[in-house]
Amino acid sequence: MIMVISRLPKKSNVYQYQEQSSLPRENIFRAMRAQIRYIRFSKAVHILIVHTNLFTLCSSALLSLLPFLAKHELRLDSTGFGLLLGSFGMGAVIGGIAILPKLRSTISAESLITFSIMLLTIVIFVVGFVPNFNILCIIMWLGGTAYITILSEFYTIGMKSAPKWIGSRVLAVYLLILNGGLAIESIVWGIISNIFEAWS
Repeated sequence: MIMVISRLPKKSNVYQYQEQSSLPRENIFRAMRAQIRYIRFSKAVHILIVHTNLFTLCSSALLSLLPFLAKHELRLDSTGFGLLLGSFGMGAVIGGIAILPKLRSTISAESLITFSIMLLTIVIFVVGFVPNFNILCIIMWLGGTAYITILSEFYTIGMKSAPKWIGSRVLAVYLLILNGGLAIESIVWGIISNIFEAWS
């Protein structure tokens, strides 16, 4: 990311537009108030927030419980766990670069999200019942592809649903809810797994 940012031109079109415009620069506190007011009254943002919360609640189970599965159920060492996690990451990278652009030109966003959620649901369910490490890596690869597809489509919906003047602020809220939700709900899944472990 640092390499990409360092290669960006010193003055983008946005900065050139701001320099040529006669309007004053927006105060940061006014910008935050406008952001909060827009999010408060925008139904499209409300829908995006609800969908993001539901997604993080369910999808966080896969990655938060994966160390427990790898250590106690599959008896894997750190290398095995790293390969499982790497398979998920490779699925996300390859899915985002090679698969997703082709699907976007043939399938609507709603159908793509629905299919990806179904695939990720199957992956989360099946992971706990597959003892074979090689098959599990393939399943995690599919999970990473579905995961990045859902995230990118939510990101696109958030970008398209808001006007340009506040679009990046709406995306900032989306990313805050996404990452905060993944962190908080991972703790919830950890507590649930400890309860089940104590019962067993």
